[in-house]
Amino acid sequence: MITKEINENRKLISAFMGYEFADIGYFDDEDETEWQRKNQDWMKQNDLEDIGEYFVNIKENKWHEFDDAIYHLSFDWLMPVVEKIEKMDYGFKMRRKVVEVYIDSTKEVILKTKESCRMESLFKAVVEFINWYNDNKK
Repeated sequence: MITKEINENRKLISAFMGYEFADIGYFDDEDETEWQRKNQDWMKQNDLEDIGEYFVNIKENKWHEFDDAIYHLSFDWLMPVVEKIEKMDYGFKMRRKVVEVYIDSTKEVILKTKESCRMESLFKAVVEFINWYNDNKK
């Protein structure tokens, strides 16, 4: 079961990765969104034609369906986020169900999570890091 909190966290992670949320309605209808009207040319160039919810990165000409962004279930989705964070001078230490995120240069631990499994702990650590980073970036 996907909760509202998980969906909000998926949006948070996607935004951190350079994607914006786009809700696509029927064209030339009251369901057509402002985002659609503004980005119709891009949508045509990238074969984004179906109604639904998407994550879109216009600069990189990439998009995927909202339901495909399974950061909370798949290391294949979550590890590129971890790698991006690590390139920013932060590190991760995982021991079974415990995940720590630290500043690479000082080894200062900035957050620690422990959930029922490693995947949940890492997902929570990534979400907490992004929130921390957004609150503290200069």
